[in-house]
Amino acid sequence: MMQITRREKRMLLFSIVLAGVWLLYSFVYKPAGERLATLERILPEKQAALTQLVSMVREYRGLQKQSAQLQQQIAAQPADFALLAFLENTATQCSLRPSAMEEQPAPPGQLSRDLPV
Repeated sequence: MMQITRREKRMLLFSIVLAGVWLLYSFVYKPAGERLATLERILPEKQAALTQLVSMVREYRGLQKQSAQLQQQIAAQPADFALLAFLENTATQCSLRPSAMEEQPAPPGQLSRDLPV
């Protein structure tokens, strides 16, 4: 059996402690620091995305309410509802000119934006 001197024991213990510290640094401290830096870098981006998502959810809920209201109004219409008659009555109530109620097709080759209003 081999005898190890006191000095060799201390050097061996120091080497083991040094290897342990190096392993902790290499596999725990350094990766955790890199991950933390990455998270701190992307945090503002994620917060901005969250703010945008929250505003989109609010807008979506508002649109859902409007849609529900429109569906209720449509369901409340009588079964014999006629859209054309409703439009004519509304135009008469608003005192629209008869020429505004007439639909005039555009001549061939002429764009609708070229027509006088």
